[in-house]
Amino acid sequence: MSLRLAVVQHDLEYAGDSAVIDPWGERLTSAASVEALLIVDVAADTVEKTRTEFPVLQDRRDS
Repeated sequence: MSLRLAVVQHDLEYAGDSAVIDPWGERLTSAASVEALLIVDVAADTVEKTRTEFPVLQDRRDS
């Protein structure tokens, strides 16, 4: 999932329009330009399918 934030940090102002995006680029929910708490339920089978199709954990390196 991806999340965009509206924040001022290190003198940079970000636009906001927070959203939760799934691994396939589909917008699951968004807050537009208002302050909001975004909550998304993710089904266990969706997580399993995503981990099978995008095996990013295999790319992890020990730190």
